[in-house]
Amino acid sequence: MKTKWIAVLACAAAPLLAAESGAMTVAERAYLIEQLEQSKKNMLASIQGVTDAQWKFKPAPNVWPVAECAEHIILAEDYIFGASQQALKTPVVARLARPTPNPTRS
Repeated sequence: MKTKWIAVLACAAAPLLAAESGAMTVAERAYLIEQLEQSKKNMLASIQGVTDAQWKFKPAPNVWPVAECAEHIILAEDYIFGASQQALKTPVVARLARPTPNPTRS
């Protein structure tokens, strides 16, 4: 589970790590892909060998069983992956050298 969150944070931080031009470097892209692949391997390893009873067990009525947690992770990852692929297709936007002052703040 910890590795999943590391991969999510790495993807979220990708824009901050991008090169001066705003484009992601080959090394940055390779690093993020490696993190996603490792996260997937770790998630699958964490549920490997789970019995049918463990897969369906709910320790409390308002707690998800392993099956629902796994399904949620898989569906969320598919959504995030699709959204990130769309974001990567958009043109690079030039970055400002420094933040623009916000006139509404004092």
